[in-house]
Amino acid sequence: MTFVRWIRFGILLLSFFLIGLYARIGDAQAVTVVSQLANWDTAPNGTVHVGDDFDPQLDSTLTCTGCWFGQPQNASFTTPNVTYGRTTAHGVTQGTGALDTMLYGHVVGGGTYSVNINGVPVTLQTHFTTPLSAVYSNTTNAAAGGPDPRYAAINTAATSAQVGLYSISFDVTYDIAELRSIAWQPPIETVAPGDNNENKYPQRFFWIGMGINGNNFASTGGGVDAQANINPFDAQWDSNLFPTFHVSYPLTDFGAALTVAAPSSYTFEILYNSVFGTTPLTSNTNGAHLMFDNLQLVKLNPAASIDYNNNGSADPGDWTLFMAHYLQSNPAAPVANPSISFDLVGAFGAATLNNLVDFDDLQKFQSLYKLANPGPGAGAMPWASGTVPEPGTFVLSALALLGLVASRGRRVARAGLALLIAVLVCASQQAAQAQLLESWETLGKWGVIPSADPNGAPYTVALSTTPGTVTNGTQSLKVTQGTGTVSVFTWVAASTPTNFVAGDTFFDQLAHAVRLGAENYNLLVDTTFDPPNDLGGVQTLQVTFGLNFNGQNAGLFDGSTSPTTKFTTTTTIPLSSFNLPDTVDQGVNNYSAQIGLTGTNALGGGWAAYVDNVRLQQVTVPNTLTLEVNQGTGAATLKNTSPGAVSFNYLDIKSAGASLNAAGFTGGADPNFVVAGGDSATELAEAALTGSRTMNPGDTLSLGNLFSPGVNAHDLSLVIRKSDGAAN
Repeated sequence: MTFVRWIRFGILLLSFFLIGLYARIGDAQAVTVVSQLANWDTAPNGTVHVGDDFDPQLDSTLTCTGCWFGQPQNASFTTPNVTYGRTTAHGVTQGTGALDTMLYGHVVGGGTYSVNINGVPVTLQTHFTTPLSAVYSNTTNAAAGGPDPRYAAINTAATSAQVGLYSISFDVTYDIAELRSIAWQPPIETVAPGDNNENKYPQRFFWIGMGINGNNFASTGGGVDAQANINPFDAQWDSNLFPTFHVSYPLTDFGAALTVAAPSSYTFEILYNSVFGTTPLTSNTNGAHLMFDNLQLVKLNPAASIDYNNNGSADPGDWTLFMAHYLQSNPAAPVANPSISFDLVGAFGAATLNNLVDFDDLQKFQSLYKLANPGPGAGAMPWASGTVPEPGTFVLSALALLGLVASRGRRVARAGLALLIAVLVCASQQAAQAQLLESWETLGKWGVIPSADPNGAPYTVALSTTPGTVTNGTQSLKVTQGTGTVSVFTWVAASTPTNFVAGDTFFDQLAHAVRLGAENYNLLVDTTFDPPNDLGGVQTLQVTFGLNFNGQNAGLFDGSTSPTTKFTTTTTIPLSSFNLPDTVDQGVNNYSAQIGLTGTNALGGGWAAYVDNVRLQQVTVPNTLTLEVNQGTGAATLKNTSPGAVSFNYLDIKSAGASLNAAGFTGGADPNFVVAGGDSATELAEAALTGSRTMNPGDTLSLGNLFSPGVNAHDLSLVIRKSDGAAN
C-alpha cells in the first residue's frame, strides 16, 4: 500500500477513538439548538428556496443552498456509488422524514491493510467514500432572495470567541438485517485480530463520519457516544434491527478553514468506511440502507453538567462538592441538583461511566469549568498523568514536565488539550545514555508487510552479518527487493503480526519516554548502504523509520552525492515527531514500528539496505520533586532538590498494599488545593482548580503522616501534574 493510503486509513482507524467533548454530555439541558441544519421533512419536489433540506432533483447537482445531494458516480462502475431518497419510516428522529441512503461497497479511495485472523495473514479491502454532500452558501439564492440563515449561524459560531462551545450533531440509523445480508467474504474472524490495533475493531463493520470543507473527518458513535463503528453481527442488535446513534463533534474538530471570517460557503460531507472482506473492489457491489436525520448546530452550556449546587453557574462551590466525592465509588447525586452526576466520563473518556470519580472526571470538570468561565481567572487545563513502579526506596522522585502538544486538530489527546505529564523516576541531573530499542539479534516481531509490493517485485526481510552493516551486536536487519523499479513510497518491514506491548523493551522504554515527555528524547537510527553490491542501478533510495505509521526520514542514498563504497549514516529524530500517544492518559497498550522505502531505480535491478541500532537518547532532564517518607513515624516531605522551580496543581500518591494513612494526609495545607473526599489507604490526592503550588530549589513541604508504619508496604507511587505557568 502506498504511504498516502496507509496514512489515510491509519487516520480513520485512530478516529474511531476520537469522539469529541460534547458527545459525552448526556444532560438535555447541556446544549441549545442554534440552528436546524437539515431534517429532511421536505419532500423531494416543489419550489427550491432557502430552508429546503433536500435536493428535489435526486441527482448529483447542487440546486440550492443547504440541499443534500449525491456525489457523482465513479466511472469505474456501472451501478452508482449511492442512491438516496426520503423515508418516513425508520430513522425519523425529528419531524416527518429522514434521508434514506443506499451505500455501496464498490468505491475507490479505500485501501488494503493486513491482519492476522485465526493465525493466518489476511489482506483486507476497505471501502471508503464521501457519497453525500451539501453546500450552505452566503450567495444570494435567486429563488429565495437572500443568503441561507444556516450559513450565517455556522459562520457566527465558527468565528466566535466561544467557538469551543459549538458542535455539529446528527442521528444515523442502521438497517441491521440488510447489513447482515451482504455477501461478506471470508475469512470471518473467530478471534479478535491483533495487528495495527485491529483487535479493537471487527473485520465486518460500517463506519459513518462527517467533514466540513474537506477537514478532519470525524467518526460516529453509538448511543450517546459509545461505539464508533457498528458490527452488524453483534448479538446486541438481534432485538433492535434499526438502532439509531446520536453523534456529535466539536466544531473545532473540522479544521482551521472554519475560522475564515466570511467564506463563500461551507461544504458538509457524509462519508462511510467499511470492510466487506477480501473481495476486490470491482466485484464487491453489495450495499445497505442507512438513514440520517436531525442535523443540528448546537451550543454547549458547560455549566449544566457540573452545577452541583444548582445556582445556575459553574463556581468554586461546585469544585468543592466535586472534590468531596473525588476517588469515591458510586457516589450519590448532589442533593441540590440530583439530575447530574459526579461521574462525568468513563475510563479514557469512554462513553460508559465507570461508577468511579477518577482522574478522567477531574479533567472533564476542569475543562468544562474553564469553558464556563473563560479568561485568565479560569486557569489552564492541559493535564494528564502517569506513574511507574517505585524504585525500591522511600525516596520518591516526581518529574514535572512539559508534555506533548497536539500538532493537529484531531489527535488522541483528550478534548484537544496539550498533555502535561508527571512520572516517578530515579532522580538524575545528567542526560541518560542511549537506551537500545532494537538491534535485530533476532527477527522477533519484525516481518514484511504483505501489501508492501507496489511494483511486482517481492521484498524480503532478514538478519545480516555482513561486515560493515552491523553497528550494534552481531546482526542487522537487511531489507531486499528482488527486481523492479521503485517509484512510490511503501512501508516494507514492520512489527507484524503483533505490535510491541508491555514487557517488550521496545514498548516499555518508548512508553516511559512519552510519559516523561517526548521532547526530552531523540530516536537514533543507523542505516547502511552498500552501493557496489546492493544498489546497482539505483539513483536514490530513502529509508523511512516509522512509529505507529508516522514516518520520519532515517537515511538517504543519493547516487550523485553519496559515497560509492559502503557507508553508514546515523539519523537523529526528535521522539516528539512521532506523536506517540501516552499509555496512561490515552489508554494505549501497544506501539507498532515500520521501515519504509522510496527511491528511483531506472534499471530495475535488485537492491538492499541495512538498518541497525535503533536507540533512545535522553537529551534534557527536567526539574524534579522528591517525596521522602519516614518509615518510623509515617511523616512525608516533598522536596525540590533540583536547580529549577517546579509548579504543579495536582498530587496523587498510591499504594496497592494499602500502606497509606488518609487521616494523616494534610495535603500541604494550601488554600488553592482541595483534598479528595475519597482518600483511602490505597490512594491520596489533592488538586487545585485555578491555582498552582510552586516549589523553588531547596523548598520542602510537609504532607503529614500519610504512611502507615504498621503496614509498611514498599509500593508507593507518586504522581504530580505540572501547571503550565505561574499560579493564576
